[in-house]
Amino acid sequence: MEVSIINSKGNLERKSLDSILNWDEIELLTAIDPDDKDKLVLKNTQLPLKVVDLDGRQCYIVHHSLYFYDEIQQAKSPTSQGRYIARSEDKSNGWLLQYLPPFSHTSKHYHGLKKEKYHGLEGECSLEIDGKKVKLKGNVVTVQPGQIHQVKTTQQFALTLLIIQGDPKGLSMDDHNYI
Repeated sequence: MEVSIINSKGNLERKSLDSILNWDEIELLTAIDPDDKDKLVLKNTQLPLKVVDLDGRQCYIVHHSLYFYDEIQQAKSPTSQGRYIARSEDKSNGWLLQYLPPFSHTSKHYHGLKKEKYHGLEGECSLEIDGKKVKLKGNVVTVQPGQIHQVKTTQQFALTLLIIQGDPKGLSMDDHNYI
């Protein structure tokens, strides 16, 4: 089974669960609908494990320091269909684990201060930046302050990790400018 891994250096890679050599270097790992053998491997790691239901699909998430919401949170923007599973933040950086159902999108917006790095973990989606589309699965794409952006799915869901940098208020919504 292929999983998505964010390593301790913040890099994203897709690899076979069988080929993981050093669990200590994993910040985040996601696996969708693992078989029984892979579930056992994931449950036997020394890292915290969370299983989340994503519209009938089981997502196993191995992590170092995410805070999981008791219930998946709907995005605060009225035009976004994004749902938030977990977060982590310090004074000027934050991590958001975002789920987008099939045939959905986030709000179209830009930031004055924030820089966002999108890590395409699972599923298929595209990130539109200033009118240009980029596929996210298995990729890391950075959105600079001032760039208009929006994530969209088609027939598949998407699970993305957003690393947000540069806002002194962390994960606040104060720096969202909607289009």
